[in-house]
Amino acid sequence: NTDGKSIRALAFNIAGDRLAAGASSGVIRIFSGRDRMVAAGELRGHGSPVNAIVFNPDGKTLATCSYDKTIRIWTLRSPEEPPIIITDNSAWVMDIAFDRNGDRLVSCGADKTVRIFNINQQQLIGRICNLVRRNMTAEEWDAFVGKDIAYEKTCATIR
Repeated sequence: NTDGKSIRALAFNIAGDRLAAGASSGVIRIFSGRDRMVAAGELRGHGSPVNAIVFNPDGKTLATCSYDKTIRIWTLRSPEEPPIIITDNSAWVMDIAFDRNGDRLVSCGADKTVRIFNINQQQLIGRICNLVRRNMTAEEWDAFVGKDIAYEKTCATIR
């Protein structure tokens, strides 16, 4: 059921037991099963039609892109969590793809650009720690992570 909205993008996960369908309304519906697909939830956030959907090879995340100029990375185990939103495109995002390992996401847009995003959290943390060479302070943690999450070292290899 798409509530009368046309389906613009479809993708199966690698295992073939999950299907994501992106509608012209911007809603993504998730279906699960093998022989008979049943509705398993929906993801809301795009303000325009969904142009492409791709499952990360690890099966834990799903990326979508839209005419709203955004890419959204959704955590499938916790679909109620807000997605990571990438807003680097200045025009419609037309297509996306993960690399073989799921560490990078590539996009192409109506602005005639191709962008590559490193989305591997551990690699990003390592790069940041090598650049800043210190842990976040408690004050920085509260400002950027939140007071509701207990402080912890951000760079495990730095004292």
